[in-house]
Amino acid sequence: MSNIFLTVWGNCPKALYFYLLCLYIILNFMIPLHLISV
Repeated sequence: MSNIFLTVWGNCPKALYFYLLCLYIILNFMIPLHLISV
């Protein structure tokens, strides 16, 4: 999985923005679900 990110990173500098966007979305979904489950 990390190899895919490294490959994309090497091929496209914009991968950083994509990674941050994915991380942002994941946090937005995980944190509310965690709070609701508790």
